[in-house]
Amino acid sequence: MKNKKGMLLAEETLKMVIAVIVIIFLVYFLVNLYFANLDEEKQKQAEATLDRISEIVESSSDGEVMAINPKGWYLFPFTEEIKPNSCTGKSCLCICDNVVNVFDRQVKECSDNGGCLIVQNLQTFEEIEIEIGTNLGIKKIDDKIIVEKR
Repeated sequence: MKNKKGMLLAEETLKMVIAVIVIIFLVYFLVNLYFANLDEEKQKQAEATLDRISEIVESSSDGEVMAINPKGWYLFPFTEEIKPNSCTGKSCLCICDNVVNVFDRQVKECSDNGGCLIVQNLQTFEEIEIEIGTNLGIKKIDDKIIVEKR
């Protein structure tokens, strides 16, 4: 009689452990799905911002100011030797998430999960954090493209 009670307890414990594991897996899956959707939206915002920057650079307007997105990402200039794949051999602007730049991880992040725009004669600048209300000034001086936070 005692053995039957012990077997029931083991079965119920096993069912509870399996149920907890399944619930944890479902929560993990839903969190990953949410953040994948959020990153896709930020990628679209970055592409739209780069399209607008391209229009400004190609036009002859001087001192154009624009708001930039997505919030929490950064605008990076790549004018040195190490550049994302899409910018090989040319200067470019990239919008991507900031990572610790060890072993060129920032270049890889911008290549894989960001957006880049080739800009000839880009003047180098410090990275710009994109926050609510961040405006970007773009102007041409002596065939150099100057980008600054305003």
